[in-house]
Order: sequence, then C-alpha cells, then structure tokens
Amino acid sequence: MAKGKEEGKLVKKIELQVVFFFILSFFIYLLIVFWGNLPAIINSVKHLSLTFILLALLTTLINYLLRFLRFRYLISRLRIKLPLFHSLLISFSGLAMSITPGKGGELLKAYFISDFSPSTSVSFAYSAPVVIFERLSDALGTFILLSWGLWHYQSIRWLIFLTLAGVIFFIFLITNTWFIDKVYFFLKKISFLNFLTNHLQSFHQGSKQLLQPKTLTVSSFISLFAWLAEVGTLAIIYFAFTNHINLNTLAILAFIFTFSSILGFLSLMPGGIIVTEGGKIGFLILIFHLSRSLAVTIVLLVRLLTLWFGVALGSIALLYLIHLQKKNAYS
Repeated sequence: MAKGKEEGKLVKKIELQVVFFFILSFFIYLLIVFWGNLPAIINSVKHLSLTFILLALLTTLINYLLRFLRFRYLISRLRIKLPLFHSLLISFSGLAMSITPGKGGELLKAYFISDFSPSTSVSFAYSAPVVIFERLSDALGTFILLSWGLWHYQSIRWLIFLTLAGVIFFIFLITNTWFIDKVYFFLKKISFLNFLTNHLQSFHQGSKQLLQPKTLTVSSFISLFAWLAEVGTLAIIYFAFTNHINLNTLAILAFIFTFSSILGFLSLMPGGIIVTEGGKIGFLILIFHLSRSLAVTIVLLVRLLTLWFGVALGSIALLYLIHLQKKNAYS
C-alpha cells in the first residue's frame, strides 16, 4: 500500500512536470521560430521530401530499440525476470520521463520493474541501479562520439586524452569492489541514514552486479550505437536540406549532437530545452555557415523526430503501464 502511494506521488509529480514542460516548450519554440524567420522555415519544410522524414523516423526507432536491448541486458545481469512485453513498455516509458529535470523521473521505471517482476524479492532499491547504469553507459557512449568529433580539431585533441584519463579513473573506482564496499559501509555508519539501511543494502547488491567490466563494456557499446542512430537522424535531415554529407561532416554532426545534448542534460532543464536547441543551432551556423532559418528548421525537425516523438511514444507506454497496474490491483 505504501509503495502504491509512493508511485502515485511520483506519477503526479511527473504529470505536473510534463504539463509545465509543454507550456514552457510552446513559448520557447514560438520565440525560436519567429527568430528564425517563420516564412522561410515554412518554405523550407514545404520542399522537404517525405522519404527523408521516414528515414529519420527509422533511425530514431532503431535508437529506441537499442536502448530496449540495453535495458533487457541490464535486468538480465541482475537476474530479474520480466515478461518481454512488460519490459518493452517499461523501457519505452522512460522516453516520456526524459523531459523531467536531469531525466530524474526515469527512476519510476524501477517501481515498474519491481511491480511487474514475478519475483516478490525484486525491490525498487535493487532495480534502481538499472536506471542509473543506463545513464552511466550513455555517458561513456557519448564520450566516444564526442571524441570522434573533437579529433578533427587538432588544437583541442588534448581534451580527449585528458577526459579519457578521467573516464578510466572513474571506471576503475566504480568497478572496484573494495571501493564500492567502503562507500557502502561508510553510508551505513551515518546515523540519519540508518532508516535506509535495508534499501542501501539492496541498492549495493544491485550496483555490484552491474559494475562489472563486461557489463560496462557491453552496455556502453549498445549506448554508442543508440547515440549513433540519433546522430543519423540529424545527418539525414541535414542532408535533406543541404544535399551534402561525408565522413568528416558526419563526425562534426556527431560532435554537435552529443555536445549539445550533454549541455542540455547538465543544465537540468526538462528535456534540455533551450540549451540543446541553442547549442545545435549555434554550432550549425558557426561551423557550417548555415542561414539562421535553415539551422532553426533542421534543429526543430530533429527535436520533433527524436525528443517529441519519443515523448509521445513513451506517454502511450506509461499510460498503458498505469492501466495494467490498476487492472492487476483489482483482479
């Protein structure tokens, strides 16, 4: 019963954030469209072939399916059994929660995992590391793509090696059993965290299962290809308007996409709104010398085909999960 109340509060909080995000986004996009010259944007979109939109949607769907495969892989590493359809819904529901600050709402997936798992021993604390580990593997995947883009700028290549050294040290720490055990026992000794001891123990067990070199490598490579599929969406829309693409351009587009996405995530704005759009538009104008209206058109279309398409798909999955929960509660 208590768990149901917690879920209800979290769902309501996410609903409020979604409503706020929609209102905020409407006014922000309105300003961006007028700044980018509305008549020129409409004229550009009118001449866009439907084939490019379908191809861009295909790469977006490939991205979502890869993230689903990563989700299935991570829960299998925790030996959590979930019906395939339920795990697909839970994975996709995270797309709706990506518009919460820092994607924090995705922790609701851990509640769904514990609810829909046939095993009663699967708690929220034990399954929460799956959500956290998804973000970690995303970070490693984006680092590889970011490095690919940065390599084309000789003057700042040293940044890649500096960041790589930091990433290797971080991976060493989080995959080091001795270090994880010490952190856990330190937290247990903090008096005001005593009431969380059982939850911390479950979280600790789940984390240790996932923080293995093999798990980290496999999930990071899946994340890399998922992000590459998203970059593919940008590349397709860019090519549709410019009729130009090559390996060098693709690497720079990878840098633009990942760096702007990282900035958006770090801003803690819902969906990285303003920061992500501003970064992509700015880089397209600065690096490729696109007109303001064309840069705005490309970025808004890409956001529509990635973020907003995902939010729509995720919302359907989330609503259906809630429906199934209610149905199970009354059966």
